[in-house]
Amino acid sequence: LIACLNVANLLLGRSLVRERELAVRAALGAGRAGLIRQLLTESISLSALGCLAGLVFALAAIRCFNHLNPIELPVGADVTLNLPVVAFSLLLTVGATLLFGLFPAFRASRIDLNVSLKAGRGPAKGISRPHVARAIVTVEVMLSVVLLIGAGLVLKSLLRMSSEPLGFDSHDVVFTATALRGGRYTNDAERARLCRQVSERLRGLSGIPTAISSNLPLYVSAGDSIEVAGRTPTDPKHDTGFEAVGPGYFALMKTPLLSGRDFNDHDTSASEPVAIINRALADEYFPNEDALGQRIRLTGLKTQQPWLTIAGIVENQKHSELMHEMSWLATPAVFRPVLQDPPARNINVLAKWNVSAMRDKLLPILSGIDPELPVSEPEALESDLALALKFPRFRAVLLGVFALAAVLLAAIGLHGVVAQFLAQRKAEFGIRMAIGAQPRDLFLLIACQGGVPVLAGAALGVAVALLLDRALRSVLYGDRVSDPLVMISVVSLLVLTGAAAIWRPARLAARTDPVLTLRNE
Repeated sequence: LIACLNVANLLLGRSLVRERELAVRAALGAGRAGLIRQLLTESISLSALGCLAGLVFALAAIRCFNHLNPIELPVGADVTLNLPVVAFSLLLTVGATLLFGLFPAFRASRIDLNVSLKAGRGPAKGISRPHVARAIVTVEVMLSVVLLIGAGLVLKSLLRMSSEPLGFDSHDVVFTATALRGGRYTNDAERARLCRQVSERLRGLSGIPTAISSNLPLYVSAGDSIEVAGRTPTDPKHDTGFEAVGPGYFALMKTPLLSGRDFNDHDTSASEPVAIINRALADEYFPNEDALGQRIRLTGLKTQQPWLTIAGIVENQKHSELMHEMSWLATPAVFRPVLQDPPARNINVLAKWNVSAMRDKLLPILSGIDPELPVSEPEALESDLALALKFPRFRAVLLGVFALAAVLLAAIGLHGVVAQFLAQRKAEFGIRMAIGAQPRDLFLLIACQGGVPVLAGAALGVAVALLLDRALRSVLYGDRVSDPLVMISVVSLLVLTGAAAIWRPARLAARTDPVLTLRNE
C-alpha cells in the first residue's frame, strides 16, 4: 500500500510538471481519452518493469531462504515460485496500476488550454494541489510508524525471551536419546531394568554429572489432570505436565529444589510411590498450605494411577508450545522417579560434557547395554533451545525488513513531494530573495512544508498502533504496544529520516539565485 501511494504521488507530481506538454498535445487535437490512455500506458509500462524486477527479486529471495533455512517447515512444504501466486501478483499489479495511476491521469487530462499555455514554462497557477500530496505522505508515514512499532515490539519481545530465566541451565549440557522400539521393552519391569542399567553405567563416568529423563526440559508430556486425596475432584483449568527423571536430574539442570528431597536409588517399584511437583502446581492446588506429604493422583489416563506422596517441590521449568511460540509457559508439572514410572518411548541421557566426548565415550556404554538399542547423535541442549527461538527470530527479522523498507519508501515519497513543491514555487522563491528574504527563511519554509506531514503521520501512526494493542498482544512477550521506549525510538527514527529527506530540497531553496530564477519571467 505504501509503495502504491508513493507511485501515485510521484505520478501526480510528474503530471503537474508535464502540464504544458499535455496542453500542447491537446491544442494539436489530442482528446481527453487519448491523454488518459497515454498516461495509463506509461503507468502500465512502469509497473510492468517493476513487476519484472519483483519476480527477479522473489527468485533470489527464495534461493536465499532455502539456503539459509531460517525456520523448520513441515514435511512437503517446500518454498518455490508458485504459478498461481505469480498470476495473482500480476493481476494485483494491473489493478494497482489502474487504481493509483487513473487519478493522476484523469486529473492531468482536465486542462484549461488558455491558462496552461499562458503560464510559461512552469506549471499553471491553481492547478497544483500540494495538500493532496502531503496527505498521501502523511498516510505513508502513518503506515510506516505502525510497522516500525510492531517490528520494535516483536524485536524487544525476542530479546526478552532470549534472556528470560527458564528454571534450568542449558549451558554445556549435551543429550542423546534412545528409542524403546521392538518387542523387548513392552512392560514396566523391562523398561525399569534398562533405566537402572543406564544409571549404573553413568555413575562410572567419574566427575561428569549425568542424568536420565523421559523428556527434555523444553518439552513436557501432558498428564491430563490432578486429583488431591481428601478433596472433591474439580474440573482442571488445563492439562498437567508429566515427566519421569532419574536421580541428579535437577542438580544437573540447576533447577532449584525449593523444599523436600530429590529422588534417589531407593525410589523403586518396591518403595512408596512418590512425586516431585513444580511451584506452579503447588501454587494452584496448595496455595495456602504445605504441599509436602500431600497425596495426589494423575487422572484421565488409560490405566489406574497410584496415589503419589509429594516428596519435594522444585522451581518451574518453562517450555514452549506450538500454538504459543512467542511465550514461555510454566505449566503445572509432576515428576516421577524413572524406576517407579519408567519412560515408555524414549530415554534421554543428559551430561555436563561436550558433543565429541559424549560420542566417543557414552555411546559405547549404551551400546554395551543393548547393541540393538537405537541411539541418536549427541546434541547440545543450547542448540535445541535456539530451535525454539527460531520462528520468533525469523518473524522479528522479517517484520523489521518490511518496516525499514516502508520507512525508505516514505522518505522517497516525502523527498519527491518537497522537490515538487520547490520546482513549482521556484519563481516565487526568486522574488522572495529579490525583495530581501534570507536563505534561512526559505530553508525553514521548505522544512515546515515537509515536516508537517511527517509529524502528523507519526501522531496518527502512534494512535493506530494503540488501537491495535489487543491484536498485537498475542505475538508479544511481556510487552505492550504503549511501550514508551519503542514509541520514542520509532518517532525519533521517523523524524530523523524525514529531516534527511527534506534537507537537500531545503538547501536548494536556500541557495536560490534570483537573477537566474527570474531571467525567464
